Amino acid sequence: MVISAASAVQREHAPIVEVRVDAPTARAGRRIDALLDAAALEVAERGREALTTSDVATRADVSIGTVYRYFPDRTALLEGLGARARNRVHRHLVEVLAIAPPGEETVARALVWAIRASRDAEPSYLALGIGERVDPLGAAAVDAAWIEATAPAATALGTLGVSEARARRSCVRAAMVADAMLRGADDVDQRTLDDLVAETMRRSLASVAAVDAA
Repeated sequence: MVISAASAVQREHAPIVEVRVDAPTARAGRRIDALLDAAALEVAERGREALTTSDVATRADVSIGTVYRYFPDRTALLEGLGARARNRVHRHLVEVLAIAPPGEETVARALVWAIRASRDAEPSYLALGIGERVDPLGAAAVDAAWIEATAPAATALGTLGVSEARARRSCVRAAMVADAMLRGADDVDQRTLDDLVAETMRRSLASVAAVDAA
């Protein structure tokens, strides 16, 4: 597969660069993860604005051509980190909700656990989140990122009879509260955070239901 891309800084004016990407394989998956690990550490240590493909190549101990093979520019690396964070939240939710008893409280606590686990696993999380902080985005784009990440939680609420629209909006609001708290001090009291997110979900469900009934 061939991807056409220019650098993030010169995207509008630079000539198109042809970058060849291998078909997905286990080896390619490991290489991509290694490059994203290197990028995550660069972002955590130096900030997202300082991220460069050459620094990622150096940290990952590969050639710059190897980086370009999978990520044509720094923007692609940042977007890759966001996508990986969304996938982690999604995967953690699936794992927890598969064994947890059904209920709004359970869903709220699963959101807290999934976001905390993703934050702890990804050094770049505090700077990039689930990708909604990669670039200034409108509210719709931010919501779309959270809807994607929290889909298993919305599905769990759906099994309780909550409409799809209410479930999505409530999970997004609750997840944003958890995310904001977890981007602060590491010593957020677990019970306090669980209760705050659960209350956010309850109020959100009630407010959306009131709008639907009007």
